[in-house]
Amino acid sequence: MTLDMEIEDMKRRTAKREREKGRKEKTIEIARNMRAEGMDDALIAKLTQLSEEEVAALA
Repeated sequence: MTLDMEIEDMKRRTAKREREKGRKEKTIEIARNMRAEGMDDALIAKLTQLSEEEVAALA
């Protein structure tokens, strides 16, 4: 693999991680809003695919 190919691969992986991070942040924002509306943590976890521990830790 040439250096240029390695750099392009690194750029693609970095972009993918950033997209995934953005999706996770949006999911957490939605889960916070659900909690604020009084939804059950177990239901929030099921709908958002966050763990119940992650949902419980949201403030």
